[in-house]
Amino acid sequence: MADNKVKVSLFLEPEVARALKVQAARQGAGGVSEHVSNTYLCAHCREPITDEFVVGIKMISPGTFGVFFHKNRKECFAASKAGSR
Repeated sequence: MADNKVKVSLFLEPEVARALKVQAARQGAGGVSEHVSNTYLCAHCREPITDEFVVGIKMISPGTFGVFFHKNRKECFAASKAGSR
């Protein structure tokens, strides 16, 4: 399956692009491309994000931070502190 790659172009806001790079580095991914190919987990509920998300920051273990949160889940959105900016 590794030979069946598809190229995807993403246009991200600078804040989201920066968060993506940080998240990939902290999770030990082989760069943004490898990170994007994995499922994003919400930093609050740790469930996969399959719809809209917001960028925030939350320590999920010592030295490890999550930056993506469900936008459409009230508790996750509140945990992102995105609504308070």
